[in-house]
Amino acid sequence: MNKLHPLILTPEKKEILISKMLYSFLWLPDEVRASHEIEVFVDYLFSGTRSAFWEIGNFDGIVGFYDILPEYKCVFLARLWHRSAWSHSLVREIKDLALKFRADQRMRRISLATPDERLGKLARLIGFRAEGTQKNAFRFERKLYTQFLYRLI
Repeated sequence: MNKLHPLILTPEKKEILISKMLYSFLWLPDEVRASHEIEVFVDYLFSGTRSAFWEIGNFDGIVGFYDILPEYKCVFLARLWHRSAWSHSLVREIKDLALKFRADQRMRRISLATPDERLGKLARLIGFRAEGTQKNAFRFERKLYTQFLYRLI
């Protein structure tokens, strides 16, 4: 059963996404966690051809790519806000999507930088490899976190 389908960002989904970005643990650093800045960021993410996003299930999360420079590089993003949507078949679908996207777009590099170890685990499961760390590079609620760097090979 396919859990991923192209995301059409309706006004309702946009409000949910902004709320998740504003309040979810380790999604955005303190420096940009203001609602007006997040709305600008969401508008940027979903404008033009520099991004591609899919929703997981019934908007239980999102997965996608942004800052796409065709035939060169992009950034991977995935968030799951309902644990019940997590499954091994979902991981396989995300892996297949990432590999197909890389091949179709002839990407040389798909990167991910995150302080969230759960997202790091997902990245490793779908084929990302650790590239390094950045100590104290991410501040969330005035606490500093190590940011983990990954790339899809």
